[in-house]
Amino acid sequence: MSNKQKREYQIVVWGASSVVGRQVAFYLAKHHSDLRWTIAGRSKQKLQKVVSELAAIHEPLSKIQPLYGDSDDRASLDKITSQTDVVISTVGPYALYGDHLVASCVHNATHYCDITGETWWVKKIIDSYHRQCEEKKTLVIHFCGLDSVPGDVGAKMMARHCETEGFTCEEVRGYFVDGKGDLASGTVLSLMGAYEQGKVGELLKPHLLCPPHCRKTGPKDGFLPAWDRSAKMWTAPYIMAPINTRAVRRTAAILGKEANFSEDFTYTEFFGTKWFAVAAAVSVVTLFTCLFLALPPARWLVKKFVLPRLQGPTQESIDNGFWDVKLLAKGKKKDGNSAVFYGTVRGNKDPGYGDTSAMLSEIAVYVARNREKCAKGGVLTPGVAVGEDIIDELRKTANICFDVTKTRWTK
Repeated sequence: MSNKQKREYQIVVWGASSVVGRQVAFYLAKHHSDLRWTIAGRSKQKLQKVVSELAAIHEPLSKIQPLYGDSDDRASLDKITSQTDVVISTVGPYALYGDHLVASCVHNATHYCDITGETWWVKKIIDSYHRQCEEKKTLVIHFCGLDSVPGDVGAKMMARHCETEGFTCEEVRGYFVDGKGDLASGTVLSLMGAYEQGKVGELLKPHLLCPPHCRKTGPKDGFLPAWDRSAKMWTAPYIMAPINTRAVRRTAAILGKEANFSEDFTYTEFFGTKWFAVAAAVSVVTLFTCLFLALPPARWLVKKFVLPRLQGPTQESIDNGFWDVKLLAKGKKKDGNSAVFYGTVRGNKDPGYGDTSAMLSEIAVYVARNREKCAKGGVLTPGVAVGEDIIDELRKTANICFDVTKTRWTK
């Protein structure tokens, strides 16, 4: 999109009446009211309710004029995407409702950000639009929430720290060690979608999102508890690891030496705990969940009795949530000396709703305000599109901690 073309809006929030969409709208109202932005969706009644809620935060927002469209109506989406620099999409599952919106954004050279964890769908978008996005200098940025900003941007932060200490980053491990938040219905639907669409095989491919030229080496996902001597904790499978690891590996494959990732760089992710019993229990529950959802009758039961109860958290619950991810990076010098560096990424709101909304919002705002500092174009991860530049914004505005906490040299 040419810098000479000034569109009516800098950001449009698509799906603003959803739980995450409302949180994004509230976040923009509180922290970025100077932007030219509006909300969009299908239901006039629901969007007008959001406008009323926004006006209570910042009175001038009562004049917001929502835009209306339908995920299956390409013409209505073109009317929306042609009016804005950036679209934030919170309408999932994206494999069901995202195709036409992405196509519209690419067609109109409009940048796009979402919080999908559906890696098989991202692979489809990469294959369909990456080269076209490069040619149009348009950004399509997936994984802009808890999946996968802490691991993706965090891994790049650790690689840069290795560089400042004179080491090449050979490995980063992520450990989700603590958190409090509500289970999102969209997460459940996306996981079940992998089974219903026959995409489990793709979901399990460790390097699904890596470019064809990259070296596809490194560990596969594990399902058993194990003792991690470097981190000094027990590990278990983390349900989001098959999403986050693919995003980080794409980042490392695209950036490579430019971001201080070694040629054989690996990224793995776990649930981390001090106690073996907890690690064993998490392993059993994770394995059972995966096997249970593989059964069509089980998915029917979840849709019938579980999803109706997942109506989204209260604002109090969102504000009282938290999460904590630990990072461990291994670096090596040409003379063979090695070192281990430790980092933390931590937030003080519900991870799936509160801080996911903040991360998604800040990435979109950064693109809208600082397009010249972002990647040129493509279907990219946050680590490639905006990189560690987003860290300062997340620290300052969203109170999300990104920090290298300690170092311990090894022989």
